[in-house]
Amino acid sequence: MKEDWKINGILAEEIAATAFETYTKCPSRTKPTRRSDGTPEWTNLAAIVLVKDKDSSERECVALATGVKATPDAVLGTAQGRILHDCHAETLALRSFNRFVLNECMRLEGDEDYDSPFVAKSSTTYDELLCDEAKLMTTEWRAKYKLDASWKICMVLTEVPCGDASMENLGAGVEANWDVEPLTMNLNMPIKGRAFFSELGVVRTKPGRSDAPISLSKSCSDKLMLRQFTSAIQSPVNLVADPENAYISTLLVPETRFNPDSFERAFGRAAAVELEKATGAGYREQRFGWTTFHSQHEHSRAAAGAQGKPSNVSLVYVANGAGIRAEAVVKGIRMGARGGTEASASSVSRRQLAADVAEIIYKNSKFKYSYRSLKALDHRRVRVKASAREALRGWVRTSEDEFEVERVRLRSTTEDSRSDRQ
Repeated sequence: MKEDWKINGILAEEIAATAFETYTKCPSRTKPTRRSDGTPEWTNLAAIVLVKDKDSSERECVALATGVKATPDAVLGTAQGRILHDCHAETLALRSFNRFVLNECMRLEGDEDYDSPFVAKSSTTYDELLCDEAKLMTTEWRAKYKLDASWKICMVLTEVPCGDASMENLGAGVEANWDVEPLTMNLNMPIKGRAFFSELGVVRTKPGRSDAPISLSKSCSDKLMLRQFTSAIQSPVNLVADPENAYISTLLVPETRFNPDSFERAFGRAAAVELEKATGAGYREQRFGWTTFHSQHEHSRAAAGAQGKPSNVSLVYVANGAGIRAEAVVKGIRMGARGGTEASASSVSRRQLAADVAEIIYKNSKFKYSYRSLKALDHRRVRVKASAREALRGWVRTSEDEFEVERVRLRSTTEDSRSDRQ
């Protein structure tokens, strides 16, 4: 773990409080409720809080999400980038953070007088590169913007990430969970989150139940492990925002749920990655640290009690949202929207993020890209992900969510803008 910046107990509580204060301001329609039969609902929460490394009193929750659902893999073939595959809180919070960074970049592009406190502009330009297909295929991509180095990225979690980091918690006190026959299946294939508890350090998929439709979406433990190499910047936002200053510094989890041995094992798998294959300009290995807090999420599973049920609604919050700061998402699309329409795509969907990346990098380009080819432009990131996945047991790709990237800015209805605005 990186040792140059640590969070003490008091600061950990303050950072968690910053996330919870942001959550309380979000609209009620984005939160769990009590069902008609009186059953309380619960959900998990994850938030990205930026903290100044020289003055920890300066901090801001820039992205937040809730959720516990995943869309079946079979749906991806018809998603066209509009459906969120993974609606677990951790994954949505990272997507929300990417939307936050991209919004800052878009504002810098359109307003010469804007001075972002979070994102700085470099001297990189895309015009020459994007007009020369030969150069495009051989040149290492460098993004035009980067996160200001004075900010540390802290991720607040109200539950231990699903997958390898949670196995001891899931199996605690139930001996039968561990008393199973050795796993005889091919370990080059993923296993569901609640299967074969005794197999540790392996890739797992969500949802964890054996009777749930296959999603092939990797557990949050697995996805966060990769972030130690790829940073919190995701593709294709990495074409606009450099990963260099965007690595997660610290995970904050409830003290009652924390198991240090589980975290060391789940995130220590990074040691198996061959650095000479994975590193590249802007990319590196940066192990994040972790610490605990005592505050309780108001809509946690513990708060709902034994009779509680998981909420079908996910919250997506972005501090600088363009008109919409908080969205309600159900089954991977915006609540109330008709599936398959542009209005159904969340602001953090692949389609909307890719469209806004295109607004910045396409300007004088004579080429058009599919989503898959757009992601392939950054050869460094492709190498990093390939090396990291090779080191993990059982990483199998999901179905391809392919579509043509169009230069269309995020659209929202007047009704949604009015109801979701803070």
